[in-house]
Amino acid sequence: MALMVPTAIVGVVIKRLSDLVEEEVVMLWGVQDDLKKLKKKLETMAEVLEDAEEKEFQDKAIHRWLEGVRDAMYDAEDIVDDCIVMHKLNLGKKHKIGKRIKAVNSKIDGVHEERLKLSLVPTVRVQGFVPQTASHKQRPETSQEFIESEIVAIEEDVKLLVQLLMDHRKKSRVFAITGMGGIGKTTLAQKIFHHEKIDTHFKTKIWVCVSQEFVGNELLRRIIRQVGNGSIGEQGSKSELQRDLKQVLGKRPFLLVLDDAWSGRLWEDFLRVPLEGCSKRSKVLVTTRNEDIATAKMDAYHCHKVKLLSPKDGWLLLKKVVYRNREMENTEMLREVGMKIVEQCNGLPLAIKTVGGVLKTKNKSKEAWERVLHSEAWKFSELPDDIMPALLFSYDDMPSHLKQCFLYCSLFPEDFEFSESLIKQMWIAEGFVKEDEGYFEEMADDYFRELVVRSFLHLENHFYNVTIYKMHDMLRALGLYLTRHERFLRELHGLEAASIMPRRLSIIPRFSLDRLEEIPEVVKKQKCLRTLLLFDNPLIKKVQEDVFYKLKRIRVLDLSKSNIETLPDSIKNLIHLKFLNLSSTPLKILPDSVCQLWNLQTLNLRFCWGLKKLPRGISQLSNLRHLDLEFTGVKCLPMIEKLKNLRALHGLRFDVALRDLPRLRSLILYDLENINCGEEAKLAELKNKTHLESVHLSCNSINSGRFYFSEAEEWRRIEEIYEALSLPSSVTSIVIHRFFGRMLPQWTFSSSISNLSYLQLCDCTNIHCLPMLGQLPHLRILDIQSAKMIKKIGPEFLFGEKANRRRGAFLKLENLYFCDMAEWEEWSYMFDGDDDEEKRMQIMPRLSKLSLQNCPYLKSLPEDLLNHATNLRELYVDSADSLTSIKNIMSVAELTIRNNDSLLLVSNFTSLGSLKIRHCRALEEVDNIGGSGGLKYLEFSDSGISALPEWFKCMMISSTTSSVQARLYLMVSTDFLRQFVPYNGLYWPFIKSFPRVDAENNFFDLYFSYVKNPFHFESNFETGINNDPTSDSDVSEDSGDSEGNGSEDDDHPPPS
Repeated sequence: MALMVPTAIVGVVIKRLSDLVEEEVVMLWGVQDDLKKLKKKLETMAEVLEDAEEKEFQDKAIHRWLEGVRDAMYDAEDIVDDCIVMHKLNLGKKHKIGKRIKAVNSKIDGVHEERLKLSLVPTVRVQGFVPQTASHKQRPETSQEFIESEIVAIEEDVKLLVQLLMDHRKKSRVFAITGMGGIGKTTLAQKIFHHEKIDTHFKTKIWVCVSQEFVGNELLRRIIRQVGNGSIGEQGSKSELQRDLKQVLGKRPFLLVLDDAWSGRLWEDFLRVPLEGCSKRSKVLVTTRNEDIATAKMDAYHCHKVKLLSPKDGWLLLKKVVYRNREMENTEMLREVGMKIVEQCNGLPLAIKTVGGVLKTKNKSKEAWERVLHSEAWKFSELPDDIMPALLFSYDDMPSHLKQCFLYCSLFPEDFEFSESLIKQMWIAEGFVKEDEGYFEEMADDYFRELVVRSFLHLENHFYNVTIYKMHDMLRALGLYLTRHERFLRELHGLEAASIMPRRLSIIPRFSLDRLEEIPEVVKKQKCLRTLLLFDNPLIKKVQEDVFYKLKRIRVLDLSKSNIETLPDSIKNLIHLKFLNLSSTPLKILPDSVCQLWNLQTLNLRFCWGLKKLPRGISQLSNLRHLDLEFTGVKCLPMIEKLKNLRALHGLRFDVALRDLPRLRSLILYDLENINCGEEAKLAELKNKTHLESVHLSCNSINSGRFYFSEAEEWRRIEEIYEALSLPSSVTSIVIHRFFGRMLPQWTFSSSISNLSYLQLCDCTNIHCLPMLGQLPHLRILDIQSAKMIKKIGPEFLFGEKANRRRGAFLKLENLYFCDMAEWEEWSYMFDGDDDEEKRMQIMPRLSKLSLQNCPYLKSLPEDLLNHATNLRELYVDSADSLTSIKNIMSVAELTIRNNDSLLLVSNFTSLGSLKIRHCRALEEVDNIGGSGGLKYLEFSDSGISALPEWFKCMMISSTTSSVQARLYLMVSTDFLRQFVPYNGLYWPFIKSFPRVDAENNFFDLYFSYVKNPFHFESNFETGINNDPTSDSDVSEDSGDSEGNGSEDDDHPPPS
């Protein structure tokens, strides 16, 4: 199977042919009759396509026939595109197009003759449309909040491996998780990586995906970047990078996860040497399908083989995928058939999740599930060993338009992270997305959501309001297998040996030496290419002139992260080009010939810092839908009003001509202080853009000082400008950055933006009060930074007027962040005189995370926070120097307090599991924490003290048994560190009751570790401890860097 799925595209081609034959120019060219014949033949062929695709896996003859169909369809689509472009650009060569139409008709005649030899049954005649799934009518849910709890059989594995990784007695540095693809190795490693004990034990954590195409020097660079030192490690030879890596890691203990290793070379050739001199407490956790890599190549101390899910656990996982968090009604009725489906998945979590995605689209009836169980797609016997039949079944169940969108993602390198907008723009450029009254993007949204729901794409990370996705390597392998006849290539020697012309080419270097310095000759010969993606090729400094003379059929071209400074004028020959990505290049000049790319839909110039202006004729690109100029030197776009098809415009100054862009969905505007007045801003008519969803409004940081000291007249002008930029109700995400007025615009809290879910207010340095944001009914994330003039946040922030209080406030808010609030003193919830009933109203009932950072004058948290934010789990307080107490928030499970110079009391956190206190020297009392469950982790850090704080002593002296179940981490000065060592240390009596203690100095080069039962002690400095015959357990220590003689019985994991 190739990437084109005929049933997905045939209707689109027929519809375009129908429109084309009605054009007068076609009659003038004398090709109307031939085009009508072509349309008729495609309609006849389309009658049996659905049946053919269903039988493709079982019948090789049908498979070969469909390959011919796809080839003919590509040619037909090229002809339609060529006719349209020739007419639009008034190109000649009409005699050539006539010959090509005849050739395609002849090719389809041959395909038709082959069809007659096959037993194909006509189904629905395609009448120029593509049937859509129900997903477009009712958008599927894409929430992945249940991910952490969906794997139900690995908690014991997590516990064991966490214990092993934290045990200093294990002299080996390397541990491994092994197992077949899709069994859950990465999921297990992720749960370990994010485990609270690992968080506290390893102060530096690094995660890198290795994959089959790993480039050794790039691997070293990625590790160096994650450690956090951006000043070194970007350039240099292997030996220089190894030196840099050793330097940035220093002596601090770290956990390095190497996910999905395929070769032992990464260890022997690149990592072993620089890691040899690092802290002995550091650990490396590798996940791999090949146990020999871990044992023979990396000398892993322990290889943990992930087990298949039991039928019981598999059924539980399947139910969670299908029903998510809803009540699992009728599950007993489905249990028997569900268990059989789980059996078909062979206990593999990935298989169960994808099949669960299929079942989510079916009726919750036994009959529907029986049809899934007995599908013919399970029986396909010619799959490679590394591809699960369940994945093929799940793919086969998808509607045709989703299939080709999924297959296209397999062009990306293994473990490649991509944004939703990037892949959707590529799908649209390739013609995979059906137009819905001119709105491709809305349809692409639905396609993407359904692929996520079906577990073919998964959420990888969040960056503010941007989500990042990945494809599992097993699903990518399936995609590569199904597209094998299109030659999705990673290595150029395979291209030279190809027997057919590929339509799409993704060049991925496997090693540093594979990186290209120019586009090779063999690529230029691929005249049928529609997509060319160059990944990780920073050595390419220019594109040769002849490249674009030869690759004229390209629709998608990605040259991002190359080293090109300009493009040749011959780019004008790419008359079919729709997607051009030049982001993160040193591009300085965009040639005027770019303006002749009439079909161009996406132009991405993000992070092209050297680009100062665009060609004058850029407004000729009337089909442009996405233009990204963020982080470039481009300030304006002449005649922008001509770009009426723009959906996304990022990184420009304000222009009144925005009013003529009615279809915008995403808008980022800079330098708004340059607008003359509110009346001018109003002319943009943003409020009338009913498709607008994401907006970023910003003034220029260069002018921040000017407005800080300016007259009230200037403040009012800025306020009028922003007020005039009123937004429509369709907006769901707003960022207001560097607002220099004193009052935020009224539309930020009005019912006109009732669908808002994300709001960031950053560097609003002159505002004196926050508006009534609490009445935004769908707000989930609120991030307020550098509102440096605000002194009080009161009930007006929640309700506005007192009459509104019965409605409650922030009913859906989940995350609340305050940062750099330099003058903030008071935070209250209630109006004066509120009675008890009014105090019981709902305020932030869903709030789960609250962060306060650098709020030096805030005196207290709201008294009623306890009564209202009953779902608050994480509280982070950093540099709130005027807070004297933090108390009575019973639901909090994680409390971090840092750099709070006036804090005296921490009390009544009865659900607390983790407490971190760093540099709070005035703290006197820590009381009633942990409750019946007991505190699990206590961290105390302060490199400037010379005596143990009284609160710590009191907590230990008066502690109950439950309060010293916690692991203790200390980070103190070198001299102070020595006062905690067993027996001889002044403060040993205060820590000996902890089950485990890890302590280090503030330079991270000296440490000790103590385990209570069975007793074990180790350090890398001389402590003077000798074997103590009077103690309950023998204590031994080797001086210097050696370890203590704890139990090494491998059958019994170390204590946690």
